[in-house]
Amino acid sequence: MYVSNVIDQLTDELEERISGVAEHLSRSLRKAEQFRDWAPRKRFDPKDVGNRPTPISMPAFPVAQHLSAWQRFAWGFYGEAKRRAVAERSSTYQAALAKFSGQWQAAIAERQREIEQFELKLRGEERAAADYNESVRQLEESSARGDIEAQWQLFETRFAAFMRTLDPLTGSHRITYSADSHRVVVEFDVPPKSVVPAEKSVRFLKTTGEHRYSYRTDADVKRMYAVFVAQAVLGVVNGAIRLSPSSLVETVGVNAVVDAPDPATGVMTTIPIVSVVSSRSILEQIQFAEVDPVACLKHLSAVVSRSPAEVAPIRPIVRLDMTDPRFVADSDVLADLDARPNLMELTPNEFETLVQNLFSKMGLDTKQTRPSRDGGVDAIAYDPRPILGGKIVIQAKRYKGTVGVSAVRDLFGTLQNEGGSKGILVTTSGYGSASFEFAKNKPLELIDGGNLLFLLQEHAGIDAKIVMPEDWEDPRPDGE
Repeated sequence: MYVSNVIDQLTDELEERISGVAEHLSRSLRKAEQFRDWAPRKRFDPKDVGNRPTPISMPAFPVAQHLSAWQRFAWGFYGEAKRRAVAERSSTYQAALAKFSGQWQAAIAERQREIEQFELKLRGEERAAADYNESVRQLEESSARGDIEAQWQLFETRFAAFMRTLDPLTGSHRITYSADSHRVVVEFDVPPKSVVPAEKSVRFLKTTGEHRYSYRTDADVKRMYAVFVAQAVLGVVNGAIRLSPSSLVETVGVNAVVDAPDPATGVMTTIPIVSVVSSRSILEQIQFAEVDPVACLKHLSAVVSRSPAEVAPIRPIVRLDMTDPRFVADSDVLADLDARPNLMELTPNEFETLVQNLFSKMGLDTKQTRPSRDGGVDAIAYDPRPILGGKIVIQAKRYKGTVGVSAVRDLFGTLQNEGGSKGILVTTSGYGSASFEFAKNKPLELIDGGNLLFLLQEHAGIDAKIVMPEDWEDPRPDGE
């Protein structure tokens, strides 16, 4: 019986580990539904404050203890009044009574202070919970009225709570939002392939009295891990869509990363292994509970590591550093005192040179052409790598508003006319969901303001900023 119980326990533990990996997507789908209308309200319970101190009162003074032996012997022959009179004439009694009374009065006063402090803390905790819940209620009302900032705060809180429930199979996450593009970008940690149980089953050997595991092949572990990573990404994508209103998020970008040693240096680093970007309109048509996770990522044109189990890196479609450049102007009160160059204050020629230098620093042979009529820059670059290289058409737009899909179509047309292998559109603002949908499965790369700042810092050592002048007008508005 003992052996049977042990084997049953080991089997249950193994099956739980296996199901956690194999059924991760279904679990995350259920959790996303649970958090759709969730709000971070505080529950006030007086028990959480602690036990209320009990009031105390002074007990009767022990008179007999302070009488002489003769007085105690004759105590029963005296009436109550006589006994008290005799006791009160004793100096020992008077001193003891004064000390007794003083100690108890101090104790009673101290207990009263404890009660008052408890009541004060109790009312404070109750008021804090009520104020917090009222602020959440107001946040929900503002969100329902279409306040983007309130919608973002509510979504970010719900999403963080949702992600915590998926721990430890998904680790910490980072999230940014572009108000121009209505795009949210999430980067989250996935565990290495050791999360997949190498053990396949367990059985008892009567001949040796031992329990023995059977193990999966390395190929089977790698396959299960690839499926798990795909499930984890789709779960996060679904959560971002299900927990956000359509007025806030139109496009979702998700990068899955693994902390692993850099193959070249051995130093622990963060390595991206999956990257996907898609629009709400497409994601809402997907029945995530019914899909094959790997096939679904392929359908969404995700960039997937050739070997997730070996942590082969990819180049993400979107980067986490894509914050809304307008937030810089709103949050940086001392922007005018900042030594960083503002890209919006450069002359057209300076901006052209900046973009040309950036791509030259990135290893391209860049040739600047005439500035386009919208004040941006058109450039032709050549990637010298054999097979993978070729002619690259680059166009840059200093825009305040969202760059419309027409600009992406124009770039694609120019790319075809030039016979190029790739087109790159750079802007100081952002792109709409239609732009990403058009660029999908085409040799086009869209770089927004946040990514431009990141690339300038990483490759050219330029710590720049994008602060829109109040009187700025885009040279040629793009319509979706």
